[in-house]
Amino acid sequence: MTSPKTRAILSRHAPLAAVLTDFYLKIQEESRESPYPLKALRRVLEADRTRRS
Repeated sequence: MTSPKTRAILSRHAPLAAVLTDFYLKIQEESRESPYPLKALRRVLEADRTRRS
């Protein structure tokens, strides 16, 4: 069974990990010239700030 603290950490960081994983896979499998997902990262971080406020 997962503790509430562990669930909170995982749910908080999962969106960021998803964006970066997609970027990593694009670099590895498609093109090393794939653009860095700055806008997507900003959206995820802003959503996190909004949730914590």
